[in-house]
Amino acid sequence: MKSLKIKKVILKNPHLRRLRKNLRIVLRLAIQDKIRRLGKLEDLYLEKSKLRKLTPSQKKRQSQIIQLGDRLMRLERKSCITCNENFCVFHKDRPGKSTWFEHRSTDLDLVWIPWREKWVCLDCYEEYYKNATLDGYIKSEMMASAEFLMGFDDDKLYKLVRKDDPQKFKMIRGNKLVKMIEKDIREKFKDSFVNK
Repeated sequence: MKSLKIKKVILKNPHLRRLRKNLRIVLRLAIQDKIRRLGKLEDLYLEKSKLRKLTPSQKKRQSQIIQLGDRLMRLERKSCITCNENFCVFHKDRPGKSTWFEHRSTDLDLVWIPWREKWVCLDCYEEYYKNATLDGYIKSEMMASAEFLMGFDDDKLYKLVRKDDPQKFKMIRGNKLVKMIEKDIREKFKDSFVNK
């Protein structure tokens, strides 16, 4: 979803809720079936590679199969099938219920969180996002960027940024990048947060 504002999708009509749940189940089953079939193909290529060396076209096809499977899993997790919060409040409070994504309920009203680009249930929204502020989000993004950049010495960072862009390299080591990132985040999500 491309919206930069929080969107709540709440259905009260039981017929519409049942229809939504069934469509989500069908979608989940179709995706999981495709992932399972890709996994079997990947296993065939793996067995074949143990017996003899794969040809370049077979290696390319194997790589495409792996990438497609990974992409499908990422898309399933980002979809509106169920809550995408890692520590879902709805599921952690129910004993005997699995918190694994594949076992999560599909009959939940969901909320779109634009700055995280994911769908979460109403319980997670209330717990984690309702009182979120733009400044708090910017601070967490800045800390994550700083932690990422601290793992590199100048040589590694220069290779990461690419030698053809020395200006960007200078900006990363300076304070300009931090200010640019903060400005971009403020501009993009200024209307997303209820609490400014």
